[in-house]
Amino acid sequence: IQPRRWLFGPSCLCRLFKKSCPNQPYSPAFTVSGPALPVPAIAGSDVVLDCKCSTDLPREGVEVRWFRTRYESPVYLYSEGRDHLGKQDEAYRHRTILFVEEFINGNVSLRLEDVRVSDNGEYTCLVSYARWHEEALIELKVIGHCVYKHYLLMLCSKYNTLYKQDILYILLCCCVYPVDGSQHQRFCGLMIREIT
Repeated sequence: IQPRRWLFGPSCLCRLFKKSCPNQPYSPAFTVSGPALPVPAIAGSDVVLDCKCSTDLPREGVEVRWFRTRYESPVYLYSEGRDHLGKQDEAYRHRTILFVEEFINGNVSLRLEDVRVSDNGEYTCLVSYARWHEEALIELKVIGHCVYKHYLLMLCSKYNTLYKQDILYILLCCCVYPVDGSQHQRFCGLMIREIT
């Protein structure tokens, strides 16, 4: 999917598909990009929807709008140097984080917490800056539900040149039930938490 582009000028409001406005040279001020493949996530987990801008962004004078099908009902909106949580889609309240401190690196990624099956689908990341607007389309693929059933405590020893230390780890076994109802898969994650 090609990114959509807008250029606002005194006498020209155009939507660009690799074409220029009449009497306006096409020279993008910046580009916005996301992953080419769908981003997988398990329901109940957290996921980061990566989105990068080709230029460094300030906290002031920039608007970052994440939305799905409705532009006016954003998943997250940052503009005028602050968040606008009052305009946020209620389905995403208290579940989203924008890495504002990373704007200086062109990072406009969105963290989505407690992923739900209803979150599955496409997300648009629209960046507006210096009278230029660029967007990227990111697809989130919710692959199933995770049911935590087995917790095993494992005592390990960690060595270094100065001392020996016993560390307690949690071994987590997780059953994943795909959204499509097919046969569940099982995997284990080791040492997800360290207890000292």
